[in-house]
Amino acid sequence: MPGYEYLAVFLLVMVRLTAFAVSCPFFTQPSVPPMAKIGIGFTLAAIISPLVWSAAPHVAGNMFGFLMQVIVEAAVGLGMGIFTNFFFQALRIAGEVGGLHIGFAMANIVDPRSGAQTSVLANFLYVFGLVFFLAINGHHVLVMALDKSFEIIPLGGAVFTGASAQIITKDFAGVFVAALKLAAPILAVVFVIDVALGLLVRMVPQINVFMLGFPIKIMAGIFAVAVTLPLLGSLLTRLYDTMVRDLMILMKGLAG
Repeated sequence: MPGYEYLAVFLLVMVRLTAFAVSCPFFTQPSVPPMAKIGIGFTLAAIISPLVWSAAPHVAGNMFGFLMQVIVEAAVGLGMGIFTNFFFQALRIAGEVGGLHIGFAMANIVDPRSGAQTSVLANFLYVFGLVFFLAINGHHVLVMALDKSFEIIPLGGAVFTGASAQIITKDFAGVFVAALKLAAPILAVVFVIDVALGLLVRMVPQINVFMLGFPIKIMAGIFAVAVTLPLLGSLLTRLYDTMVRDLMILMKGLAG
C-alpha cells in the first residue's frame, strides 16, 4: 500500500471515531472542548488504524471519491454514537417522569451538558448511569465494538438500508419501556400516596391536600430512589447488554 493510502486510511478511521466521540453519551457535553474530542478520535485512530491497514481497504483514488468516503464515515460514526445515546436517555426520561410526579418539576435546573432545563432527578439518574457503565468496564466493550466495526463495515462501504432503520425504530421504542421500568418504583409510591390523600380529604375536607402532599411526595420519592438505587444494577446491565448487542446488529445492517 503506497504511503498516501496509509494516510488516507488513517484519516477515514479518524473521521469515523471522532464522529462517534462527538455524539456518544460521554463527550456530548459542551464542557468537553472540541479539541479533546478530536484528540480522542486521533488517539483511537492511531491504535486501530494498523489493524485496518492489514485488511488492505479500498481507498478512492480521486478527491471527489475520497470526500464521499469521508462523508459516509462521518455518518456511520454519528449514527453509532447517537444509537448508543438512545439507551442512556432512558435514565433521563425515567428521571423526568419520576421528578414530575414527586414535585421536582418545580425545581428544574439548566443542565450544563445540554443547555436545556432538566429535572434534578433526571440529571442524577443520567450521571449515575454513566458512572455505572464505566464501573462495569462498559467503555472497554464499546471500544472493542468500534474496532469490530471496521471489520463489519469496510471503509466507505456503508449501505443505509431498511434493516438499519428497523433496528433503530425498535430500540427507540424499547428506550421508553426501559424508562418506565426504571421509574416504576417512584410511580408506585406516588400512586399509593395519592390514594391515601384522596381518602384523607374525603374524611377531613378542611385539610389543604396540596400543602400536605407536596413534602410527603418529595420525601417518599427520595426514599424510593434510595431504596431502589442498589437494585438498578441488574436492570442497567441488561440495558447495556442490549445496547452492545443491537449496536452489532446495526453494524451488520449498515454493511449491506
